[in-house]
Amino acid sequence: MNAFPPGPRGWDIWAYIRGSNREKLAAWGRARDEFGDLVYAHFLGQHFYLLNHPDHIRAALVEHGASFLQLPLGQQPPRRPPPSAEVDERRHDHRRLRRIIQPAFQPANVAHYGRVMVDYTQSMLASWTSGETRDLSQDMTHLTLRIVGRALFDADVTDSSDAISQVVTVGAKFLTNARTRLPLPTPSNLRLLRAWNEMNDQISSLISQRRQAPEGHDDLLTAILQATDLVDGSGLSDKEAHDTLISLFIAGHETTAVALGWAAYLLAQHPQAEAALWAELDTVLQGRPPTVDDLPQLPYTDAVIRETLRLYPPAWVLFRYALEGAALGGHDLPPGSYVLMSPYVMQRDARWYPEPEQFRPERWLDGSEADLPRYAYYPFGGGAHVCTGQFFAWQELQLVLATIAQCWQLRLTTPVAIEPVITLRPDQPIQMVVEPR
Repeated sequence: MNAFPPGPRGWDIWAYIRGSNREKLAAWGRARDEFGDLVYAHFLGQHFYLLNHPDHIRAALVEHGASFLQLPLGQQPPRRPPPSAEVDERRHDHRRLRRIIQPAFQPANVAHYGRVMVDYTQSMLASWTSGETRDLSQDMTHLTLRIVGRALFDADVTDSSDAISQVVTVGAKFLTNARTRLPLPTPSNLRLLRAWNEMNDQISSLISQRRQAPEGHDDLLTAILQATDLVDGSGLSDKEAHDTLISLFIAGHETTAVALGWAAYLLAQHPQAEAALWAELDTVLQGRPPTVDDLPQLPYTDAVIRETLRLYPPAWVLFRYALEGAALGGHDLPPGSYVLMSPYVMQRDARWYPEPEQFRPERWLDGSEADLPRYAYYPFGGGAHVCTGQFFAWQELQLVLATIAQCWQLRLTTPVAIEPVITLRPDQPIQMVVEPR
């Protein structure tokens, strides 16, 4: 096989790696157009591969998934492949963890949180005033924090939502910018550390309390702590439960809040799509709040969410580290290679999506979805590391959007641009003028 696919060489590589994440993301799209489905670059003695075809994505995430180590954004990659015994232990621990927690997040088990999602959304809307300008980014962040706090911990996190939101916002930039990762006692780093430690302490305390008195709570924390591995009968240790809950708490609200902001942003710029959404909600709901049972009768609402996640997938890039050699697209990837996959780039590829830059929810209703390759659309990732909470998130996106759009019209005041950090955030708050419908 040919070991090295086409890609930038020499000083040309700088055009694809310099600048902000936003500039890099645009450059990756240009690299796909110029070099094709598998782009190679050699930089500072390392091999980098950008995968731009659904078959390659499927191979890396599923077929050869065991050959690649997941690298969360912000995590320092290993200098060399770790020992095989360590890799096997990681794989075993990950499979065991998924077996324990995954049942709690299946559709049937998250459906009864639908009422919480709608009630909290209605509570937020009750604070809106006709004609005022709202910071929709902040509103969605506070809302999804309350929802995930209630669902995970059976607790109201309203009083701490501002502090936790700050941790997520600052932490995203902190993790994705190497300069801010220096362990210097700067005021911003110290504030972040104090807030982070406080949140960790609070979650550890909740776990301890729930271990001692599990009765009377109907939440995901209880379900996770009581769950056992069907293979060996073990449950989660306190550390495993803590790390799982931190991940679910942050990711479970951050990605959903960002996606809801982009959905409102897109609808405000496309009045025909907005009108079609209103018509569906008025016909099906007839003025009552939506429920989980209504969702199968709201295909256009679902299509708006799908199209939003196509254009603005919150998890905009996935990283993998090749533990052993792998073959992709007729090329050999040596051990120690770095693999990048971008749902943002893939889901704006004209080969799979006519008029890829256009917001067209109808594309999910005309039957063309059946012709899409499996990994031409993967906003929640795939393979062994597919998002645990995807069903919870999808239900929340549909119900919150339906509850808002049923009663309110949102008008954009100022355009925003993307700011790719841990999630694909807007570069400034999305400001909306709100009016009752």
